[in-house]
Amino acid sequence: MGSVRAMLALAGVSMLLGCAQVSSPTGGPVDEDPPQILAVDPPAGTVEWEGGLVRFTFDEYIQVKNVREQWLLSPPLDRLPSYRLRGKVLELDWSEVTLPEGGTVVLDLGESVVDLHEGNPLVGGVWAAARGAELDTLAWRGQVIQRDFATPAPGVRVMLFPAEWPADSMVQGARPQYVGVTDAQGRFEVGYVAPGRYRTWAVEDANKDWAWNPGESVGWAGMWTAGMDTVPTR
Repeated sequence: MGSVRAMLALAGVSMLLGCAQVSSPTGGPVDEDPPQILAVDPPAGTVEWEGGLVRFTFDEYIQVKNVREQWLLSPPLDRLPSYRLRGKVLELDWSEVTLPEGGTVVLDLGESVVDLHEGNPLVGGVWAAARGAELDTLAWRGQVIQRDFATPAPGVRVMLFPAEWPADSMVQGARPQYVGVTDAQGRFEVGYVAPGRYRTWAVEDANKDWAWNPGESVGWAGMWTAGMDTVPTR
């Protein structure tokens, strides 16, 4: 993406979410398509979830890489689920994870899932389930543009941090509570957000570690309260 000096032009919207091939032989066309999720059991948006196994079925054979760096859990938990691959199925085992008593658990797979031969990463691998009867269904939408206030900034990670976290923690490598990635038009959506007040942050994140590092471009838009229609810019 080059050196993007991202500025935020955000419209943060609180909304309700819906209970959200093997590569060609050598010499054939190059597979440029990322893996696609065909089914998840239990599906995203499940309520009264008690843990156990979660199975993602893909349309092709995959690899899983850099789990500790790429997987992001909200809220932060004591450990990540363990996993194993069974053909085109990624099976996550939550039995050893201490789950919260209530609220919504969100797992973002980041760019850990790639196809077997070309390494194309999964896009949009977010799964969530409610521990109780109610799922957190607020979402933050918007757009990230470059300093000319016209050119979209694709591939930027937009992040939400609880307002009570010190601002210094953002520049010292703290992982966000929620995250999304901008598309080719610089647009994003961060879903399954709990009510509350958040610091907003957008990072080039060239090394994909969910944090800002010196040399990476960054933009921010102050505070956002889940339930407001807009995010103030500055």
